[in-house]
Amino acid sequence: MSGASQSREYGIVAEDDGLKYVKLQYSVNDLATVHVNNLMGQGLKTCFQEITSQSQTKSCVVQIDAVVVGTPVIRALLELYQLIRANGGCLICVGYPPRYISMLNTLGVQRLSHFRLASDLAAAKAQIALEPI
Repeated sequence: MSGASQSREYGIVAEDDGLKYVKLQYSVNDLATVHVNNLMGQGLKTCFQEITSQSQTKSCVVQIDAVVVGTPVIRALLELYQLIRANGGCLICVGYPPRYISMLNTLGVQRLSHFRLASDLAAAKAQIALEPI
């Protein structure tokens, strides 16, 4: 069962089989927008806060619905990661475009504790289940 609730500038809180997650959608043109870093970061953090206010989870799944990833996306994910880590949780990204994973490695993002990539929402849900509540 899938559904979506309130939209954000960049980010929608969605649900799939009991897993609430943030769906990040943007276009290639959005990445060139002047204030996209702030808007995307704030959108993800707002969605995370909505999810945690409705459940006991400290972690967050972000599903990236795009074929391109640029610096604004990585910055927004790192801002969200800092908030999640401050709460003792884990950030799991689903749908991260495979051809851009090398950017994460180059920047050291994949070496961060509690930052993970998952192949799909079911794999992310399994990883969330392993995290302490």
